[in-house]
Amino acid sequence: MIHRPLYPQNQHKDEPLIDNDELHALFLEHKVNLVVAGHEHTYSHIVKDGLNYLITGGGGSPLFTGGGQASFFHYMQMFEMDSELKFYAIDILGRTKDEFSVDLSGN
Repeated sequence: MIHRPLYPQNQHKDEPLIDNDELHALFLEHKVNLVVAGHEHTYSHIVKDGLNYLITGGGGSPLFTGGGQASFFHYMQMFEMDSELKFYAIDILGRTKDEFSVDLSGN
């Protein structure tokens, strides 16, 4: 878990971390499966080289309204199922807005 995302997708997309590619390479080297960040007041999930990057910053502060479909208040649910973690982004009306899995088997 980190505060600022390596690859911001919304209001900070023009402000990536200076060493983001070096950190990404380090995460890959150490077989990290998921990096969770906040900072951006939106929701975003991307996969880069098989590594999941989750931005979940819509829990209470004012949302970034230029993010289109990514701008919604939400909470995350996570379930462990066999050798994976299943994630759900749920809006305040209880609707699933996104879901994805993270493989823990090392494959």
